[in-house]
Amino acid sequence: MTDKYRKLPSGPNDPQEGRMTQFVEKKYLGITFKEYGYFLGSIIIITILNIISRDYLYKLTIEIILKLQEEGREPFWFWFFKYITKLGDSHTLYGLLLLIYVFKSRALALHYTMIISTMMFFLCIMKMIVRFPRPYQYHDDIIPTSCSGQWGCPSATSIRVGTMVMSVYLDFVYDKRNRMHPIFYGIGSLLTFIGIFGVMCSRVYLAAHSINQVIFGSTIGVEIALFLHFCVKPRLYKHLAKLQTKSPLQTNYKSLVLKAVTMFILSQITFLVYYYVANFTEIDPKYRANLLNKCPGEITAKIFHEAAFPYIGKTALGFFGYLGVLVHHKYFTSNASNETGLKQSIPRLGLSFIIVWIFVKQLELVDWYQSIWILYFNKTFIPCGGAAFILCALGDSVFEQIGLMNKDQGRKYCVFLHESEENDDSQNLNDTNNSEKTESLLSKKDKQNKV
Repeated sequence: MTDKYRKLPSGPNDPQEGRMTQFVEKKYLGITFKEYGYFLGSIIIITILNIISRDYLYKLTIEIILKLQEEGREPFWFWFFKYITKLGDSHTLYGLLLLIYVFKSRALALHYTMIISTMMFFLCIMKMIVRFPRPYQYHDDIIPTSCSGQWGCPSATSIRVGTMVMSVYLDFVYDKRNRMHPIFYGIGSLLTFIGIFGVMCSRVYLAAHSINQVIFGSTIGVEIALFLHFCVKPRLYKHLAKLQTKSPLQTNYKSLVLKAVTMFILSQITFLVYYYVANFTEIDPKYRANLLNKCPGEITAKIFHEAAFPYIGKTALGFFGYLGVLVHHKYFTSNASNETGLKQSIPRLGLSFIIVWIFVKQLELVDWYQSIWILYFNKTFIPCGGAAFILCALGDSVFEQIGLMNKDQGRKYCVFLHESEENDDSQNLNDTNNSEKTESLLSKKDKQNKV
């Protein structure tokens, strides 16, 4: 951002004639309000377009699905669409995050935790606001190939794939286009399109969503990826670079933690308000009856807005990852590097997986018949927030101590080292001042003797 200046008009009553005043664009968390406006404006436009086209595309989807049921689905395409949907699974999502954490930079790993948190925020909030049924929840004759108790708009799989696949494309293909052969760049772009568009088609083919729901989810996901890559990522990297070279004594941790915690609490309050408002809204009995008749068992223990609420805890991933980075910067001297050979990287991946697995095992302690608050804490908040905090706060120090990471040549300050250096610098400064005073007195005495 370039600073903008304007010379204010001066007059006889102006005490500072010809003064210069600086105009700076207002920011929140390093991002200008104009950028926030463009992002939220695009989300609103996408939502309006979805509402306008919803009825036509939904009817078209019903016709397509009923025709597929009547004529039968081709085995190859059923297999293809079933497995390409795995791109949007949580296992794929967090597996990718773990690989970035182990093999790429910590800054990029933290960026991806924030990508997932932002994506889950919009996914859960849209599920509660839009509240539109899946095809098999709406139409009596449609038979689901897989079941979910949540609302259908937007498609959760489509928004996850749109966000993550587009983010991977931007980081590993688009940003490296000048160093990449055009053929490989074209292949990367083609695979990105196949991934996003293929998942959109799969959700309709498998009768899980309507056409408008997958378009809505994918476009929101792509928009989130673009905003975070071009607006948030440069600010995040700049912020982490300052932490890397700044002493803990010069870092206002209280302010940084307060901003992160405030933002997280406000996001959770937003969900909570929408959840309790949803309790007072009516749900078409047909939707509920179709869901319970076609999808019996634990999967319908929590349905519609109750099924969406527990997933809000996944937004803790980015916030607790950032808090872990602050704890690491304040209390640990480690400045390890991921640039290691496979003999170090593979065991590091294994240990990181074990740490995540310990938190994920907590998911099995509760079933979906429990209260939404137990589900919130045990199924998403503690696993996501706990694993992110432990790995970001302690991971580098532990891995360096057991020889799985190399010491980086770049210096990271520690409070104790900094205090020692300040004392040494102060002593050296006093010694220098004393020596300068002594030399000055001696030179004056020599001049007097000459006279």
